[in-house]
Amino acid sequence: MVKPEKIHRSSLVTPPPVGGMRPVKMETSPISGTSENMGAQGNSGTQKNSGTQKNSTMHGSGGIQGNMETLGEDTQKVGGSQNGEIREGSRNATDVEAGKNPVDSENVDGTEKAEKGEGAEHSESDGNLEGGEVAERLQRLLALKNRLNRDSLQLARRSWVLILVLVAVLLLLGYVLKQVHYYTVGRYAVLEDVSVTQNRGNQGQVEISYRVVTPGRVHCSRISGKMKTDLIYDYQKACEDRQSWNWNYVPGEPIQVTLWSRKGARRVSETIECPTSNVVDIVILMDTTESMDSSIQALKEKCQEFAVKLKEQSVTPRFALVGFGDAVRGGNWISISDFTEDVTRFYETVEKVARFDGGDLPESSLDALMYAIEKVKKDSEGHAIRFYLVTDQTFHPTAVDGKMDAVAVGKMLQENRVMLDVFCRPQFREEYEPLLGDCGHFREIENFGEVLSQGRFLEN
Repeated sequence: MVKPEKIHRSSLVTPPPVGGMRPVKMETSPISGTSENMGAQGNSGTQKNSGTQKNSTMHGSGGIQGNMETLGEDTQKVGGSQNGEIREGSRNATDVEAGKNPVDSENVDGTEKAEKGEGAEHSESDGNLEGGEVAERLQRLLALKNRLNRDSLQLARRSWVLILVLVAVLLLLGYVLKQVHYYTVGRYAVLEDVSVTQNRGNQGQVEISYRVVTPGRVHCSRISGKMKTDLIYDYQKACEDRQSWNWNYVPGEPIQVTLWSRKGARRVSETIECPTSNVVDIVILMDTTESMDSSIQALKEKCQEFAVKLKEQSVTPRFALVGFGDAVRGGNWISISDFTEDVTRFYETVEKVARFDGGDLPESSLDALMYAIEKVKKDSEGHAIRFYLVTDQTFHPTAVDGKMDAVAVGKMLQENRVMLDVFCRPQFREEYEPLLGDCGHFREIENFGEVLSQGRFLEN
């Protein structure tokens, strides 16, 4: 077994500091191979010692192996240091030959190394500074990212809340619109064959007819001047209907009638204007036979008051008097006065009215009405026309010509826009009904004076 050679650690020279390196004498151990290798190249000696280390590892014990490994490392360090000193010594020798001061060279080298060290220190400091800035920026970016994530989450939550609120608002709005549509359009009836006409005899009477196709509400509005009236009809099933309005109006102002119904999904209206006149032609048809004294006296007493009441209703009255008896007897049986606005003149006409013999009970009321109709055809164009027939007897079945009966005369009255009020005994109501049409009235003869004093021209 070959024993490894011992190397004396005390014989190794420690290299001087970097700033003051000088060539030094290097002492070696008695190991010839190792010394020669170091004189030529430090690494070769190190490799030879490494070979010795390997042998020690193979043949020595565990303690020797550890010492040999430590010895090999130290030998490499010493070899490197000696090689550096040898190179440094060679450079100083070259400087001396060139006439340079080795100390200056050392100083220059020291300065260069110091500058390099300072530069390296600055580089390291810059590197540390840049690294710190990068870390700070990364932290900021990370914080910004976290903040953006939180904001995005809050925004998403708010967006969902906003969507839910919007959906709720839309549903509520849809419900409100549905209710509004129902109350303004949906609950109205669908109508067909709508007709709005003004009564020929009573200019304040408006007649409306229609056919209800779909049940619902029908709204009627009537306006005359500043007077407005509304009527609402609710129909539960399809039907045909006819409505007649006869209320107060402003004479001379048109009556505006509007009818609201539904057509599809829309509410529609139809408006018709009915003209009115503030001039009314009043014809008093008075039975002047002997039994009519009380009625003639009531006319004398009430005609003045009657005229005043009419003017209070913004009406300009014109009066005419038709006195009659029984045409069947022949001879003079009728007298007709002209229209006049002067109530005093009319009063004088009443006082001077001719009196006729009645003969048998029936009187010639139909013939008197026909004469009065011919008069208003010529003199009452565009005026409201009102006839007051005052008698205590019924009439002959036909006129003198034998053709015109009560029904025919009633049609003539309607065609010429005449409204007829009959004052007679109650037992003759049925005979006079055909003359009244759809706007006339039958009243007891005892009420004639009272009706004149009230002057209710505009009321039904």
